Amino acid sequence: MPPPRSLAKWVEPPLDDVVLEKQWSAIRERRGHRRGGLWGWWIGGTSVIAIAAAIAVLVTTREAPLAPLPSVAGATVSSTPGAVIESGPAPIDVRLADGSQIALDPSTRLEATEAEGRDVRFALRHGRATFEVARDEGRRFVVAAGDVEVVVVGTRFSVASEASRVAVHVTRGRVDVHTGRAVHQLAAGETWSGDAVARDEDVAVPSEDAVEESPDRDRPRREGPSASDLFESARAARRDGRDGEAASAYEQLLRRHPRDGHAGLAAFELARIRMDSLGDERGAIEPLERAISAGVFREDAMARLVRAYDETGQDARCRAARERYLRAYPEGVHRAQVEGRCAE
Repeated sequence: MPPPRSLAKWVEPPLDDVVLEKQWSAIRERRGHRRGGLWGWWIGGTSVIAIAAAIAVLVTTREAPLAPLPSVAGATVSSTPGAVIESGPAPIDVRLADGSQIALDPSTRLEATEAEGRDVRFALRHGRATFEVARDEGRRFVVAAGDVEVVVVGTRFSVASEASRVAVHVTRGRVDVHTGRAVHQLAAGETWSGDAVARDEDVAVPSEDAVEESPDRDRPRREGPSASDLFESARAARRDGRDGEAASAYEQLLRRHPRDGHAGLAAFELARIRMDSLGDERGAIEPLERAISAGVFREDAMARLVRAYDETGQDARCRAARERYLRAYPEGVHRAQVEGRCAE
């Protein structure tokens, strides 16, 4: 019979009875306020996760398989490829060796997968998890849900995967959400949602050798920065919190390179900045229409258009945009918010 495996690297010392009772009291209190649907959970307070003690965390590695191990909330778990963290009927809270913390909702499965170098990579198979990532400039922390990847250096964010939908909410810092070849930047307080499987409309960022379409291909190229240069300049400004500069770069891209493959995503990003950072809902309407026509993040753009019309008092257009969204996405993730918009 092989010697018993040491559990010291997986589980911290048990909590005392006083701490356990406090945690269970908090859980009982929270269970009186059940979360609603997917969208309501994101908006309603993602940064608060109930902690459960003395529940099972299944941790496995590529070595000989382990049976389910008794663990406690706050246990240190491995990010070695092949490790599995899975919650039962109650939420759990665990940490990684680098100090990053992960809170799993009930019935959530998270697996550590292959990563390059010092990078950390998890796959969210189902459920909801909130990540507080320790800052480390020398590595990437990636969470995948279907074809959607969330890439971060140091921040707090949540990812939910339910059926074929994925939602990402950022509580602090910034993340990049990768869908196909499109990259969607989120700042603190922002949410992205979409299909778990990338669609053609998500392929919004062209390859480096993509060229701008023009009705006259023999016409000399315009002088000035290229669409790719402007797009990257806008993204860099957005990451640094210089939203005004990012908006200007996107505006210049749309004005100088209206037929370029970056234009649809630039329009959507410009609308988000105007709505969420600059308080310019009216100025977001035209780029939202443009993004919808280009098929870039179409569901999110259509929901935002309803909000923009509603907040600028354009009731008739708001109702038309609302019906347009509901026809296109009768079970859409923004349905409840869209239905509550527009004065009758």
